[in-house]
Amino acid sequence: MRKKTQTFFAMTTPAFTQPPKLPYLDPGREKTVEQLRNLVQRRGFSVLTAPSGCGKTAILHYLCKELTDTHHKIIYVPFSFLEKAQMLSFISAKMGLEVTRGMASTIRAIQKHLHDIQPINPVIIIDEIERMDIDTTHIMRLILNDRADTSFHSTLILAGDDSFVEQKLRLHINQPLRQRITLYVKLRPFDHHHTQLYIEHCLRNVGVSELFEVQAIQLIHELTNGVPRIINTLAETAIDLAAEHNQRTVTLDHVHEAAASALPPQSLQVLS
Repeated sequence: MRKKTQTFFAMTTPAFTQPPKLPYLDPGREKTVEQLRNLVQRRGFSVLTAPSGCGKTAILHYLCKELTDTHHKIIYVPFSFLEKAQMLSFISAKMGLEVTRGMASTIRAIQKHLHDIQPINPVIIIDEIERMDIDTTHIMRLILNDRADTSFHSTLILAGDDSFVEQKLRLHINQPLRQRITLYVKLRPFDHHHTQLYIEHCLRNVGVSELFEVQAIQLIHELTNGVPRIINTLAETAIDLAAEHNQRTVTLDHVHEAAASALPPQSLQVLS
């Protein structure tokens, strides 16, 4: 968002470039957060999936902010494309452990640390899980479930798009991990009603209200299919255009013009 747009509408911060302090939670997202809270409390393995741009990372950050340092040890891995040795080193460093030589030694050090910090709950979150290779997936199961009993001593949240479940988790080699997963949750795009509420939530967060025409929001939903990341791009571009024309309301025309420059051509079929 342009600085002059921010000034024109008297916004405290950019409305859509920066995420709100509190994410917008439609009923589906409220349920997802509650399910993840319960999972952390009882400990276990879970999978969170969502189409690209639907806000899973925002939900995970929101969840992490709720967890206290006195009861939880959060290890957040924002990417999963690392090979197994690199992943082990990354997690080990996040735990503040000394560097050891060899994967076996690193695994033992991580396992010992997870046991030593009990009753603190280790919460390991791995994002972009669809990019993790099979060997690394196997290593994650080993370090988090190394005891002879079947109880969970940590929390693992694997987050990514649907392809992880369909293309990797269903493989026979991942059956031991699949059997330990106790929760599957999925985020979905907003419907039209919640697209409107989401836009209003982002605007209220920066001190603005009633900025968009009803028809403009309807078109935003149609063009974005309710995907928050695309809503952000289109809404912000339309607001910039309104400010450029010295208009206090974002109209249907502004959204049409914004779509022509901010969205890929195949997204514009609804305009014809």
